Amino acid sequence: MTTGDGQDGGRWLTYRELASELGCSVQAARIMAIRRQYPRQFPNEPRGQARVLVPLNLGKKRSSRPTVGDNRSDSSPSSIPYMQVLEGLQDQVKVIMEMAGNQVRLANERADRAEQQVLDERRRREAIETEMDARRDWPLHRRLRWAFGRGR
Repeated sequence: MTTGDGQDGGRWLTYRELASELGCSVQAARIMAIRRQYPRQFPNEPRGQARVLVPLNLGKKRSSRPTVGDNRSDSSPSSIPYMQVLEGLQDQVKVIMEMAGNQVRLANERADRAEQQVLDERRRREAIETEMDARRDWPLHRRLRWAFGRGR
C-alpha cells in the first residue's frame, strides 16, 4: 500500500490510498492534502499516480459517525440523552434570542438618532431659508454692507 517512509516520519500515499485510510472519497482526500499542504510527488509517466507525504499520526477510518446501514448499538435512540440535548438547544436558542433582541434595540437606537439628525438639519435649513427671504427685502446698500462684513 505504501511506497516507503518519508524523511520526517510520514508515509507516501496516493490519493486513492489516502481516501481508503480516511474512509472518504478520493476528491475529499485530495482537497484535504492540499489544504493541509502535504508535500507531493509527481511521477514522470504521463498517467502516473501523484503521491502525498502523510504524517504517521493521521487517524484511521472515521468511525465516530454512523453510516447508512450501520447497526452499532451505541447509535440506538435509547442511548442518546434526548432531554439533555433538547435542554441544551433551548438554552442556546434563549442566548441567540437575547443577542438578536440586543441587536434590534441597538439598530432602533441608531435609527432614532438618524431621524433626529434629519429633523435637526431640516430645522436648520428652514431657519437659513427664512433668513435669506428676510434679507431679500433689504435695500441694496444694506445687503452689500452685510455681504462685506460691516453690517453684521
